[in-house]
Amino acid sequence: MALQTKTISANGSKGHHKFTLTVTENSTITANNTSSVSWSLVLSPVVKNYDWNYSSTVPVTYSIVFNGTTYSGNIMSYDGSSTVTVRSGSATITHNADGNKSISYRFSVSSISASYLPGSASASGSMALTYIPRAATITSATNFTDKQNPTITYSNPAGTAVTTLKACISLTGSADDIAYRDISKTGTSYTFPLTDAERAVLRNATTSSNSRTVYFFLWTVIGGNDYRVNVQRTFSIVNADPVVTGTVTDSNDTTYALTGSRSKLIKYYSNATVTANATPQKGASINESKYVIRNGSNTWNGKTHTFNNVESNVFTFSAEDSRGNVGTYTLTPAPTMVNYIRLTCDISNNRPDALGNMTVACSGNYFNGSFGAVSNTLTVQYRYKLSTDSWLNTEDEWNDMTVTISGNKYSATADFVIPDFGQQKIYSFETRAIDKLSTISSGEQSVQSMPIFHWGESDFAFEVPVYDEYNTRISNGVTLNSTGIDPNTTLEREILTNVNAPTSAYYYITTIFYNSKTVSSARTQIATPYNSSSDYNMYFRYYYSGSWTSWTKVVKSQLANQEMIYGTTTSGTAIEALNLCSTGNNCVVGYGGYASNTGATNIYGNNVNIYTKGSFYINGLSGMVKATNGAISAATAGTDYVAPSYFSQATPVSLTMINGATSQGWYNVVYKSGNVGLVLLAITVSSSSGIANNTTIANLPTGYYAWQPAMVNPSGNASNTGAIGVINGIVRVSGILAKGSYTCCIPYIIAE
Repeated sequence: MALQTKTISANGSKGHHKFTLTVTENSTITANNTSSVSWSLVLSPVVKNYDWNYSSTVPVTYSIVFNGTTYSGNIMSYDGSSTVTVRSGSATITHNADGNKSISYRFSVSSISASYLPGSASASGSMALTYIPRAATITSATNFTDKQNPTITYSNPAGTAVTTLKACISLTGSADDIAYRDISKTGTSYTFPLTDAERAVLRNATTSSNSRTVYFFLWTVIGGNDYRVNVQRTFSIVNADPVVTGTVTDSNDTTYALTGSRSKLIKYYSNATVTANATPQKGASINESKYVIRNGSNTWNGKTHTFNNVESNVFTFSAEDSRGNVGTYTLTPAPTMVNYIRLTCDISNNRPDALGNMTVACSGNYFNGSFGAVSNTLTVQYRYKLSTDSWLNTEDEWNDMTVTISGNKYSATADFVIPDFGQQKIYSFETRAIDKLSTISSGEQSVQSMPIFHWGESDFAFEVPVYDEYNTRISNGVTLNSTGIDPNTTLEREILTNVNAPTSAYYYITTIFYNSKTVSSARTQIATPYNSSSDYNMYFRYYYSGSWTSWTKVVKSQLANQEMIYGTTTSGTAIEALNLCSTGNNCVVGYGGYASNTGATNIYGNNVNIYTKGSFYINGLSGMVKATNGAISAATAGTDYVAPSYFSQATPVSLTMINGATSQGWYNVVYKSGNVGLVLLAITVSSSSGIANNTTIANLPTGYYAWQPAMVNPSGNASNTGAIGVINGIVRVSGILAKGSYTCCIPYIIAE
């Protein structure tokens, strides 16, 4: 049974003959990748009885082109009514390598002009031959680890017609590193049963990272032709951290002699020599620089190291392999550590009595225990000399002291009589403590060989600092070694400090106690300036019922033609009330209240300007006002708004109202003079909902920026609760500015 048939036909130009070319694909041979195709050209009547018969002259010619081959000839006779085959043939056609193939064909006929002949005819066509399956293809493949067997799925449309069907894994796409092996021609999947050797090949080719690209190849042989296809997937190495170990040895012979073991450490003194070892896994390598050894907070990059005077018995080793994998090991069990206590020796404040008798004393910390092989011991000694002499630096000058040990602490004493007592010689004393590991000195202490006091017939004089029953020095008004003491808690009578002082400067502070001397006692303090460049005022305060009052200024002297009168706020703070002539040659009233954001107004001479950090009201009026014959009243829109003389040198700049505020047509301007700005507004809000909080209603021109923001409640609508302010370079609403007409004047300080 034919696979497919196609025909093409055409009538002769005279209209009474028809020509038909039929093409038939009869069969295919998969192994040869060929199709068998036949064809025939047939002549049939359209109108019968148009015939011809010639013996020598050529009346009709034809030409057939089939798959690139031309067949031609003559039609010498035709009976006018039969259907006859003009020419036929067949061919074996080889398909393309992929199994596809298309062929083309055509015919043409021509004749002399006799009326009974067919005239001319032609037609052409093509046929796509039946697809012949060729190479197998990989339809999917898995990413896989070095512990897994990867699987591919495939399609082999040729089935058993293929001669060979194999699969392999390639590292580079050029070689079968995991060798080709036969797979089922009729199957759909294959799992590679990787051997240990094959896994090693994959691992050894992946030494600089934990993954790489590999290629799955499928090899088909059919009809003597090779076909190879591949897909890329990722191969990963897992569980490949290097295996790390480490050793620790005490390399200090001194501590080893005390412990009797190289694996035992003495805190602060043992020298721990450590070595790290690491075994890389699955073909990786380790560079010695990739070792890290840690002991407590100390770290060493390398394979071996000695940590001197160790303070911790915790040792951690790590190593990084060529893939970037890190293995870590903490030495377990940790080496035994003797928690040695550092030896100390602190000499006491040794002083002779009235007869020159003195007890030399010292104390300190001591490790009262065993190192393992040897127990610790303690010897405490002292020596002395005239301060002008030099130490002999021999063992003979040291004298043993009586030692008392309690736990890990000790004290030691020795009785001593100062030679030549009363001759005002100065002696130097030093103590030392010696145990199995160290010798610690106290350092020198000087003692003067003179009585503590003189008691004469008519006087009694101390030769040393004297302290009262509260352990505070009797200083007779002399301030010594007191800088930085906190006056809030001191029990000393006289101190010099800038801590909790009236200002940041230094002051002499005298404390007067009532009844008792404690940090909770009632007391009064007086502060006097340390020097004239810091402050010119005295202050006082008192402590009562558990709290200090604020410092109160007592007096301020005249300075450079500047005289001031101060007032005191309800909190006790002194502020400037009247400055008849300030450093700017201005007369100032109530400036202290202005500076602290309390009080009322400031008055500067010649022209009067009024500044406020809050709202400004005169007789209940707000915004712009006018004065007539001494009376102050609200200004009239359009007639009373003129630039004050203070701004006479400035040119006003008009403002454009935005966001619901519209100008009333006059004095929507801003003035500037020096570092002072003034905004004059006459606006109308038409919307019944007013203008919302934080809405910008105008922008100041370039160069006009508020360094000191100002805000006023505009006049015009009695029901309004909003305000208008100048902040940075904008004029904005605070609160809600209700529907109505408003006027205001907003002063501010300019920052240019």
